[in-house]
Amino acid sequence: MTRAALIFVPVLVLVLAGCSSSSAERLDEVPPELEGVAGPEMEPTVVWSEDGESWLFLTFGSSTCPNEPRDIRETGERAFEVTLEAAGGFSCTADIGPAMYKVPAPVSPGAPVTVDLGYGVTVTL
Repeated sequence: MTRAALIFVPVLVLVLAGCSSSSAERLDEVPPELEGVAGPEMEPTVVWSEDGESWLFLTFGSSTCPNEPRDIRETGERAFEVTLEAAGGFSCTADIGPAMYKVPAPVSPGAPVTVDLGYGVTVTL
């Protein structure tokens, strides 16, 4: 390998790893707060965790590359926009399944919070 390749490859790996990072914790079991919230349309949703310290997301997508909350941006007073992106590898199955995530809440509970999840879905917490 050339000297340039020895430098380029590790830098590329770090850049790609940084692009795929997320503060979302994938949950293996359905928390009580998310039980029964999925509608027949299989739209993503978000609810407060019981302790009020996190948001719990329910998304739908490929079971091997589920839609994960990647970016939470404040767009106004107690208004947020969440970017949901497929997580996983290069090969994703064509099925649709649920995935649940826990993310630290960017605000405290109290007054209503509006969360735009994309796909024409807006949730008020």
